[in-house]
Amino acid sequence: MTAGDLQQCLDQAFGDLRPPELQDLTRSFGLDPDFEEAVKTETDKARRWQELRPLDNFLGSSIGILLLTPAACHYFLPAFLYAMTSPEGIRRYLAPVLSILWYSDEYGDPVFQGSDRRGEWEQFAALLTDEQKRCIAHCLVEIVKSVNSLEECEVHMELDRMEYMLEKYWKPWL
Repeated sequence: MTAGDLQQCLDQAFGDLRPPELQDLTRSFGLDPDFEEAVKTETDKARRWQELRPLDNFLGSSIGILLLTPAACHYFLPAFLYAMTSPEGIRRYLAPVLSILWYSDEYGDPVFQGSDRRGEWEQFAALLTDEQKRCIAHCLVEIVKSVNSLEECEVHMELDRMEYMLEKYWKPWL
């Protein structure tokens, strides 16, 4: 799939989602200040994910996605995947986004020791439609292809993890 195909897939699969209420974005510990600034509006609703294009104009990293509730992750994930249709977006957003898409590393160990990433992931995955899962799976395949062509070692370190998560969960939607 081309970057344009993936972007169209994301728009079709996630385009009709309604923005969450600002108070529903995170659990009790607050938002990353950069993420909060990016999604805050004059209303009680968060900014639409489609308005966060290009994402790097709003966020330098994706670490803020790890603080979101499963429902807020479901809503904002397409903005990150859309940004990751370019090599720069992959470099910038890959690791935290992968932590949303699967709860363990390539060895089956929890991504974050002492956290309930699996429970949060299960809540997140339950929100996804089959069409959204298909789109995510295709994005992952294309990210793997892109990472293979990038020379930076920090993104290469994630290849085994991506192949593992594709095999363990996402492959049936390809």
